Amino acid sequence: MVWLGSALAIGLIVGAMGLHVTILGIEVLGDGGLLFIYAVVVTLCSSYALWYSLGSIPEFIKVNCRYFSKSKSSAFKSSVNAGTLAK
Repeated sequence: MVWLGSALAIGLIVGAMGLHVTILGIEVLGDGGLLFIYAVVVTLCSSYALWYSLGSIPEFIKVNCRYFSKSKSSAFKSSVNAGTLAK
């Protein structure tokens, strides 16, 4: 379930970074931007963990997510291309 933890971490940290950029500012309470740098590091590490664990995502989630399933338009384009090559 690494993929789930990674996805949740990315969502949480992206929200935190959004608050830093819009409301709080990069530097909070004189930390020199260290907290923001930690947020960037967590985002990068979580993204790597999510990418590494893409194969362990259950099928029922992959079916409902457009990123993992082939869209109808790409299937249509491949069938059209195959039909034109046969002529």
